Amino acid sequence: MHLNYTKEKLQKFLQCVYESSDFKVYTFFRLVAFSGMRKGELLALTWSDIHFKEMTVSITKTQSRGKDGINVQTAKTSESMRTVWLDRKTISILEDWKKEQKSWLLQRGYTQPPTQLVFQSTFNNMYQPVKPRLWMLRVTDEYNLKRITIHGFRHTYATIAYEAGLDVKQLQHQLGHRNIQTTLDIYTAITNSQKSDIADRYSSFLNF
Repeated sequence: MHLNYTKEKLQKFLQCVYESSDFKVYTFFRLVAFSGMRKGELLALTWSDIHFKEMTVSITKTQSRGKDGINVQTAKTSESMRTVWLDRKTISILEDWKKEQKSWLLQRGYTQPPTQLVFQSTFNNMYQPVKPRLWMLRVTDEYNLKRITIHGFRHTYATIAYEAGLDVKQLQHQLGHRNIQTTLDIYTAITNSQKSDIADRYSSFLNF
């Protein structure tokens, strides 16, 4: 199983999610694909964590599994506690989902306080950790797409961000890595297109 999608395959996957799933699921995968956030961070996210004007997300907590079931705990390291920057389109999608969620909640007798989960279950609880993978498998099976893990979207984000020229320190912060070597070793794999370009770039630079 490949660890990540190329830019083209990511675009195709998100198109398929948009066509086949409800808007909440699409919003989840748009956010994971365009932020590099961990699954547990996304599932624990509340609306108070999202700052629409600043186009940022405050990561302070994550989902955890204990003897008493699924709960929320403080982010494990100071590096995990961070501010993640989002693009304008992803912010717009989150705004649309917040409006849609508010209507869904009101129909069922709920309000939408700042502590409301961004991605809520049918009973307005936190999803089980396996749920995003089930969403993904349904889409990949329906459209015959390549399967990756949910964590693979972090690989995808990092690889594409690296290709786009994001500074490695910026990437380390966005992903919440304590050790920059983790960022370098795991997430900045050279893509096939870059590999094929190595010799030409080298000889072009020398120019003799």
